[in-house]
Amino acid sequence: MKRIVSLSVMVMVCVVFSQAQITSAADGNWSAGATWTGGVVPTENDDVVIANTVSIDIPNAKCKNLTVSGNLYFAITNGNGITIFGNTTIDAGKRFRMASATPSSGTVMQTIDFKGDLTVNSTGVFDMRQTSSAIGSVGRVIFSGTTNSTIKLSLSIYTSSTEEFNSVEINKTGGAKVILATGNLYQNNNTSNIPDTLILTSGIIETQGTSVWAMLRTSSTAIVGGSPSSYFTGKLGVGITNSGGNGERTFPVGDQNSYRPINVRCQGPANSTGHFVWAQHFAGDANTGTSTFTGGIDKVSKLRYYEIGYTKGSAAAMSLYGFSPTYSDGDGVNPGNMDLRVAYSTNARATWNGVGPTTDTTKLSGQPQLIASDSIAPSISVADGASMFVAIARATGTTTNSLEGSVPTPQFTLNSKSFNFGSLKINTTKSDSVMITNNGTAALSVSSILSTSIDFQVLTSIVNVNPGSSVYVKITFMPVTVGTKSGSIILTHNAASAKDTVSVSGTATPATSVKLENSIPTAFAIQQNFPNPFNPTTMITYQLPTNSSVLLSVYDILGKEVATLVNAKKEAGHHSVQFNA
Repeated sequence: MKRIVSLSVMVMVCVVFSQAQITSAADGNWSAGATWTGGVVPTENDDVVIANTVSIDIPNAKCKNLTVSGNLYFAITNGNGITIFGNTTIDAGKRFRMASATPSSGTVMQTIDFKGDLTVNSTGVFDMRQTSSAIGSVGRVIFSGTTNSTIKLSLSIYTSSTEEFNSVEINKTGGAKVILATGNLYQNNNTSNIPDTLILTSGIIETQGTSVWAMLRTSSTAIVGGSPSSYFTGKLGVGITNSGGNGERTFPVGDQNSYRPINVRCQGPANSTGHFVWAQHFAGDANTGTSTFTGGIDKVSKLRYYEIGYTKGSAAAMSLYGFSPTYSDGDGVNPGNMDLRVAYSTNARATWNGVGPTTDTTKLSGQPQLIASDSIAPSISVADGASMFVAIARATGTTTNSLEGSVPTPQFTLNSKSFNFGSLKINTTKSDSVMITNNGTAALSVSSILSTSIDFQVLTSIVNVNPGSSVYVKITFMPVTVGTKSGSIILTHNAASAKDTVSVSGTATPATSVKLENSIPTAFAIQQNFPNPFNPTTMITYQLPTNSSVLLSVYDILGKEVATLVNAKKEAGHHSVQFNA
C-alpha cells in the first residue's frame, strides 16, 4: 500500500518567525490581542509594524524592531513603558507621541528604552512632552544595552511638537555609544514645569558633522553625571536663561580617549528664548603653526583645545566673559606651579590671548582639574552661528609646563591568532575564548567582531578594554553539516593595526553512529531542530518507519506556508534537511 506522509514544522518555525513581522490589525491597546494580526501580543523577539492607532497601556511592552506607520501613543495613565530591543523607524507623516490628549490633571510619566537605532523620517513626529504646564504627559528616553544606538533626525531647528525629547538617560555598557548622525536633538526648555534632565550614567555620546545635542533647559542642574565614563564627543548645546544676568554652564566633553569638561561664563540677553551656547573638544595642537600670542603667554597646548559657539533664539549674539578648561595627567602640566594660563582666540586660532589666572597652583589627581580664567572685560560677543576657541596656555618665558606629551594610544594584542576545535559531532557545540589585551595608554574600542563562517559564532559584537586590562571573547564551533570547517573572526578596533583576524577550524562528524543511522525507527517523528532558536541556517531531522512519500513544509505563526523542503519518496530511516531562514 502506498503511504503518503505530510510533515509540517509549525512548532519549530514559530521560533523562527516569532522574529517575523507582527502588524497591528485595528486601533487599540498594546496589551490587547485584538489589536494585532493573529491575536498575539508582541514580545521582545517580534518585529512590529504600527499600521493603526495603538496605545501603550502597560509598563513592560516589548518588541524587537519597531516601524511606526500609523500612530503610537501612550495611554493617559501613569507608569507605562516600552523596551525596543532592535531599531525604531518613524515613517513620514506618522507619530510616536506621549499621548493623544493632555491629561485632565496631574503629571503622567512614561518610559521608552531604546537598545538600537532611532530614525525619524521627514515629517515624522517623535514628541516626548505633551504639555507646557504642570499638567501633562512626559516621557523619559533611555538608551541602554551593549551595542551602539544611532539617532537620525530630520530637523535642525527646534519645534515643540515634532522632534522633542524630554528627559534622556545614557546607560550604555561594554564600550557602546549613542551616535547622533543627522539633525539636531533638542531636549525641552521648560525649567519650572515637569523639568527635563540629561543623565549621563555610562557611555559616550558622539555627535557627527554639524549635528548638535541641545539641552535647552536653562538650569545649571539640567545635566547630571558627566564623568570619564559618560560624556560628549562633538557638539553639546546648553540652554541659557531668558531673564538676563550672568550664569555659568558646564559642558561634559572630551575626545575618544580623554574626558576634559569646560565651564563657560556668559551674560544671557534678556527676553530671548530657545537660544543655547555649544561647546566641543578637539584633540590636537591649538597652535595652527603660525599662531601669535598676546596677554603674557608664549605657548598653547599641543594636545587639545575647545570650540565655543552660539545658536540664537531671538537674540543675535551672546556675551561670554570667562572660561574654565580642564587638564589632567598626560597634558604636559606639572603640579605645584603658578605658570599655567587660559587663552582664547576669536580669529580661528590665528591669535591667542592670555586671560590669567596668575594665582592658581597646578595640581594633578588623576581627574580633570579646572583652571578658571580671569573675568574678561569687555566681554566677548559671539554672534549667531559664530564660534571662538579656548585652550590652556603657559606664561611667557616659563618652561615649567611643556603642554606637550605623548598622545594616548591603545594597543591591541591577542593571546592566540589560531584556534582548532578538533572533531565535533554536528548539532552540538564547543567553545573557546580569545583574550584581547590593551597594553596601551588609551581605551581600546573593538567596534565590530564578525565571523566569516556560520559554523563559528561570536555573540559579542563590541568590547571596550581599558589600558592595562584584558577581556575574553567566546568563540563557539557549532557545525550543522559534516565536513572540514574553517573561517575567520575579524576584529575591527581603534588601535594602529585597525583590523586583526583569528583563524578558526574544526571537523564536523555525523551526529549519530552508523548503527543508529542504519536502524529503522518505529514511528514517524520530527526531531528537535538545531540550532534552537533558529539561525539563518538550521538543520531539521525527521524519521520514517517505512518507505514513504514525504511532504515537509514550513509554516509561520499565522499558518501561512513559507517553504517546502521535501516533496519526494524517501526510504525508511533517519533523514535531515537544511532550512535557510
